[in-house]
Amino acid sequence: RDRLRAAIASPSMGATAPPVMTERGLRETTIRQPDTGECPCGTCAFDRLAAVASALTNAPRLRKVMFLIASDMPDESLRCVQEFRESRARLHRQLDLANLTVHVFDPLGLETVAVDAGALPQTLASARRSFGIDRRARLADLPKHTGGRLLVDRNQPEELVQAALDESRLYYLIGVEPMAPSD
Repeated sequence: RDRLRAAIASPSMGATAPPVMTERGLRETTIRQPDTGECPCGTCAFDRLAAVASALTNAPRLRKVMFLIASDMPDESLRCVQEFRESRARLHRQLDLANLTVHVFDPLGLETVAVDAGALPQTLASARRSFGIDRRARLADLPKHTGGRLLVDRNQPEELVQAALDESRLYYLIGVEPMAPSD
């Protein structure tokens, strides 16, 4: 609880390094963690989410909903294909065991895939569009797997929180009586 409060109170909440203001304006800082060797394939996010789902696995039959606020998720790199797929499969398996619905909210707000007037050469603009589309696809993985919602390109995503909660209020349970004990 103390670590969470300290993170929320920090000026760079969620960034690995605080933003730097210079005489020429705000200098960009990276949000992605450097490759320190602790998470060489970038799958730590999957492992952390799987740990949360694991903690909810034995919770009584209550509505289990996770609101994940994220602007990106790990992507499959050529050097770590096997590790990535195994980590994602473990996460999916743990989400299934916990019966957890994941709704992902993208905090970037309204974003366009069109080339803007400030774009540099066309090749860079194409790469930026591709990154936005790929990023959205990575964000869609967990909601697609769990039946949750993906909220992107919204400047006021809080308007959809109640709808997501209402949707998870009801669920159906289907039971099948086997014809024989071995079925």
